[in-house]
Amino acid sequence: MARIKDVTIQEQCPDHPEEVLIWECDTCSKRMCKECDAVGFKYKIYCQECIKKIDEAPVETTIYPVGVLKRLGARGVDLVVLILINVLLLIVPAFFFKPLLFVSYAVVSYVLTVVYFTLLTAKMGQTPGKMALEIKIINDKHKPPSYFAATMRYILGLTLGFFYVLGMVMFYSNLQLGMGDTHLASVFDFLREYHRFGMSSAMKAFYSFLLVMMAVDGVFIMFNQKKQALHDYLARTMVILDL
Repeated sequence: MARIKDVTIQEQCPDHPEEVLIWECDTCSKRMCKECDAVGFKYKIYCQECIKKIDEAPVETTIYPVGVLKRLGARGVDLVVLILINVLLLIVPAFFFKPLLFVSYAVVSYVLTVVYFTLLTAKMGQTPGKMALEIKIINDKHKPPSYFAATMRYILGLTLGFFYVLGMVMFYSNLQLGMGDTHLASVFDFLREYHRFGMSSAMKAFYSFLLVMMAVDGVFIMFNQKKQALHDYLARTMVILDL
């Protein structure tokens, strides 16, 4: 990819003085900023003059796929955002030491996570993490994915969270039916009890299977030219640079 290598020297764009030069055309070596309408085609970067000389290239189409590191960086930013939100949500159940409040918090936290990833992806093709790393998600028509496709992208992680929260709700219900929750001094006691007695062998095996699938999902990126993870392939999406 023809991104300018020496990022320590920031040059202003002659056409857009408020922007910094970040791209270099793979054909004529013209330097461009974000506003110069750089076009990605067949894993190279072109200026507008050079892309017009390529007959089969759809102008204004950016298709430079993103690898594992940028994806992980974006996910890391998203996790920091979600952790900050969850810390604020956790204040009440942690202060009052009520397992019921913690179960309610877990449900709300899961719903917020689903909305955070699927809604933002379907609406804009980007989460805050992807915005920060200058990448976005597109479908095969080079538009943000549908709500169904956005959900498909996160299906493994969402399934993992759904059954975890569901198990927690069922465990609390059984706890109430059996002996109440008065013996639990804090939400941390509740979590410890849940992981000891609330998770059956079948559930643990199911979680292990999902975690293995998530690892396979990531490795899938390395074995195809479009750098699609397995969930991208199934949802017909691609993660690309946001030029």
